[in-house]
Amino acid sequence: MAGRGMRPEPASGRATRPALKLLGLVVGLFSFLTVTYLVAESYGWTAERRVTAQIESMAQHGFGRVGVGLAVVGLLVVDLVLPVPSSLVMTLAGRFLGVSGGFVCNVVGSLGAAAVGYVACRRYGRGTFQRLFGTDTEHVEALFERFGPWVIVLSRPVPMLTEVVSCLAGLTDMAFKRFFALSLLGTAPISLAYAWLGRKAADPMSLQWPLLIAFVLPGIGMAAVRLISRNGAAGPRAHREATGASTSDASTP
Repeated sequence: MAGRGMRPEPASGRATRPALKLLGLVVGLFSFLTVTYLVAESYGWTAERRVTAQIESMAQHGFGRVGVGLAVVGLLVVDLVLPVPSSLVMTLAGRFLGVSGGFVCNVVGSLGAAAVGYVACRRYGRGTFQRLFGTDTEHVEALFERFGPWVIVLSRPVPMLTEVVSCLAGLTDMAFKRFFALSLLGTAPISLAYAWLGRKAADPMSLQWPLLIAFVLPGIGMAAVRLISRNGAAGPRAHREATGASTSDASTP
């Protein structure tokens, strides 16, 4: 009798639950990263003067450019899970290593963090996701199938968002080579901009254009790639249609 009074759950409700769980995962990751950063900031660990003094001390006390470069790469990699002021570190890389050296270290460190997040979630994340939320990762797959390339490229300059996206990408079937290439496309401009900014820090107007270019250029690049791929796909399709039309005309008496 009690079972007769129960109404089946609408299909829309069943479809909404996994989406809400995915949203909860994203919010949870953001919250964790935000809390760790706020705690570190309250203790002064992320203060500009402190970080600058530490890297400057390494440069002046026998570690040299190699030591500074390793420190920059290491800090950017652990930024995946620890509250590191990555924008400041990337700027200091340009200041102490020059534009080219800072650029290389910024790219290596940033891509290292992206790779670690992707690989860790690819290996351990799916099982954890299913245990926590009682569902598979199909909604993450659907999200990345539709928006993945844009999300990866455009999130690279945004602190915390880039770490979350790297972890989510590891939950999908996206190939590592593709993820790495897209991450490089979004990382290179911002890495160069911060390195240039660090080298030209004496100029107060130097902040505007490099950061603007770094944020806009990945989007322009992705739009160009997508346009070229569409045109490339349209060419063979049009050729097949024209060939099919000519064949049908020829067969008509």
